[in-house]
Amino acid sequence: MQINLRGTVCEVPDLAEARRLWVEFRDRTGEGVSTLGNGVDVTRDGEAIARISYNGRVWALDGTELVSLNPSLEVVRSDQGDGGWSIHVEGEEPDNCVLSGPSEPDDADGWQRPNEADFALARDLIRTGERGWSAGLNT
Repeated sequence: MQINLRGTVCEVPDLAEARRLWVEFRDRTGEGVSTLGNGVDVTRDGEAIARISYNGRVWALDGTELVSLNPSLEVVRSDQGDGGWSIHVEGEEPDNCVLSGPSEPDDADGWQRPNEADFALARDLIRTGERGWSAGLNT
């Protein structure tokens, strides 16, 4: 994948990195949308595959906004009293769980907590549009 920042073509591994480079470039120029333009196309083999608008939002070519590439995640403790947890995108419906964890209470305070690998998996699942995985069961 590539983005073209005023004649400098940048290879990027994914949309998240393309977005990061665009936002950094936009902020570094200090220009507004009227002089910088309303974003940049993301291309693969010379064909546009997505667009990043001036404000950093990522869009499919049909105009559909793609899932947030860096969502705020929150951990919710199971209400079953079983020591379990789930990770949700902040502000989404509680039933829209991205990833849930073990139901075995630990010895300290009665519930397990997700680790960095769990959060990384949750972000990957969000990028691919998947939901409802259980940590350790689907990896």
